[in-house]
Amino acid sequence: MPTMEQSALPRYATVSETAAVCGVNERRVRNWQNLGLLKPALSVGRIQFHRADVVRCSILLQLQSVLGQDSPLATEIALALSHEQIEALLHADDPAVVLDHGRRSVIGLDPEDLEQIRERLASIPR
Repeated sequence: MPTMEQSALPRYATVSETAAVCGVNERRVRNWQNLGLLKPALSVGRIQFHRADVVRCSILLQLQSVLGQDSPLATEIALALSHEQIEALLHADDPAVVLDHGRRSVIGLDPEDLEQIRERLASIPR
């Protein structure tokens, strides 16, 4: 069951809204779509992406700042996150991506960046 805060956020974002939320240009959003990071949830009328996929891309940006802009590992980690994990990260006080690949690795995410993402998502008209 979504919390009050989660239900206040829109479920979907268009290409231009996704670009604004993530602070990138629309061309990068289209590139993320080609990579499979964004999959259209609605394609009748304007293409729209699920909120969790939009947040996935903002998490990718944070991972790239740690692992490198062209890091395939950052993309693989972002792709491996489930919608449930992404929603939990969006609302966590101390967000971190936990990798368990024989050894446990933790990559901390900036809570202030995720707060900005929440605010930008909340500004999308419903």
